Amino acid sequence: MLSELEKIAPPTRRVLFAIEVIDSVSGSTLYDRIKVEPLDANGKVINGPPVINHSGKFVWLEPRNDWPAKVRVQPDDRPNPPPFEDAVIDTPQPTDDPIPARKRLFTAFLRPTAAYPFGEGVTAVRGCLKDGAAFDANPIMDAIVQLAWQNDEHNWKPAAPAAGQEPLPGEARTDCFGQFATFIRLPADDAKVVEGLLTVRLQVTRAGMQPWIVPGNRWVKDKVIEKIAAGRLFDQDVKLAWPAN
Repeated sequence: MLSELEKIAPPTRRVLFAIEVIDSVSGSTLYDRIKVEPLDANGKVINGPPVINHSGKFVWLEPRNDWPAKVRVQPDDRPNPPPFEDAVIDTPQPTDDPIPARKRLFTAFLRPTAAYPFGEGVTAVRGCLKDGAAFDANPIMDAIVQLAWQNDEHNWKPAAPAAGQEPLPGEARTDCFGQFATFIRLPADDAKVVEGLLTVRLQVTRAGMQPWIVPGNRWVKDKVIEKIAAGRLFDQDVKLAWPAN
């Protein structure tokens, strides 16, 4: 059986630190068309290129590399729109001497963008969020958008975050155009799927404001949405207008 160090390092080489990049929708490890850059405290890129090991982790070796303050992860899917948001993760240097292998490994969970190619088995909704219903209303950036589902006890999961709370790994966040892609993965142990349909709601939280539980009649014009097909992408992009009151 491989040791923890061998899992993240090529044999006979000494690992300084390693980054695993995870698709938060599928849970798979990403290593193709991904740029991973260690940064110093001033945000400057440091170190040489990583080694990508047999398990798809990005590895920097001792002694020729330095420990970063943060690591930036960017999808590189040109000329196509990127399916993931950029991510910057903190990589604090442990004080242990020697540093154990488990503290040398960091994980970046990449959030999907509206360009993500959702497949079967993922219940998802794409859309955009604007600051009001006017045609020229401004897009709302950096709002958390959750697709919540109702279980057998009629409880909603996940709970809407408090105002100012950072999104959890993988949670949708609107981009500069107000666009988002939010999802849940099924099956969930207590998800109530009836005839292929799941009872859902959208929950939106923006800075300095209480969460907005989006009424079912605000998803799509002239429709009331309370249930959607489980394990599939909702068949229309939703257009959400932040309420005036």
